[in-house]
Amino acid sequence: MEVHAHSHTARKKWTHYFWEFLMLFLAVFAGFLAENQREHLVEHQREKQYIKSLLQDFKQDTNALSQNIKSREERRICADSLIYELSFPVSNETQNSIYHNAAKLSSLQLFNYSNSTIQQLKNSGLMRLIRKSNVVNSINSYDLLVTRHKVREDVELDITVEYQKAICAVLDAITVKTLGDSLINNAFRPTKENSLIRPVYRSLITNDPDKINLVNGLVAQLYNRNLSNYFSVIRFRKEAISIIELIKKEYHLE
Repeated sequence: MEVHAHSHTARKKWTHYFWEFLMLFLAVFAGFLAENQREHLVEHQREKQYIKSLLQDFKQDTNALSQNIKSREERRICADSLIYELSFPVSNETQNSIYHNAAKLSSLQLFNYSNSTIQQLKNSGLMRLIRKSNVVNSINSYDLLVTRHKVREDVELDITVEYQKAICAVLDAITVKTLGDSLINNAFRPTKENSLIRPVYRSLITNDPDKINLVNGLVAQLYNRNLSNYFSVIRFRKEAISIIELIKKEYHLE
C-alpha cells in the first residue's frame, strides 16, 4: 500500500499579514476620504446656492426699504400738516388740505421682509452650511432687528386703525374714501390718465372740539411712531447694504 506524504505549505510571515491589513485599511480609509470629500463638495454647492438666494433677498429688502423710507417721509409731512391744521378753526382754505392729508395718513405702508431663505435655513437646521461666522452673525443680527421692528409696526398699525375710526366722526367718510382710492390707484398706475381725483370737499361734519382733539391726539401718536420707525428703517437699509457687501467680499460674488 502506497503511503502519500502530505505536502506542507510554508507559513506566511507576520509581515505578510501586516501588509494585507495595511492595504485593506488604506482602501477603506481612501473610500472614507473620497466620500467625505464628496459630502463637502455637495455642502459647499448648497451653501453657494443659499448664499445667492440670501443675496437676492437682501437686494429685495433694500428696494423695499427705500420705498418705505420715501413713504414715511411723506407720512411725516402729512401728519405734521394735519396737526397744525386741526389746531385752528377750519376754514375753506384749509379744509381741502385737511381731507387730503387725512386720507394719505389713513394708509400705512408696511415693510415687506424678504426672509424666506433665512427661515428655510433656520427651520431645516441648515444654517450650519454657512461657514463664514461673520456672515451668520450679521444675518442673525439683522433678522432680530427686523423682528423687533415688525412688533413696533404692529403697534403703529393699531393706532392707524383707531385713527381711521376717529376721523369718521369728524370728516365726511365718502370724501376720504374717494381720496384714498385715488391715492391707491395712482400708486399702482401713475399715469396721466390716472391723475389724482379731486373730489368736491365737504366741510367737517362736526366742530366738536373733543372729537377733533381725539383725532389730533392720534395724529400726534402716528407722527411719533412714524418718526421712530423711519429711523429704524434707515438703519435696516444700511445693515442690508453692509451684509450685501460682506457676502460679496467673503464669497467673491459680483
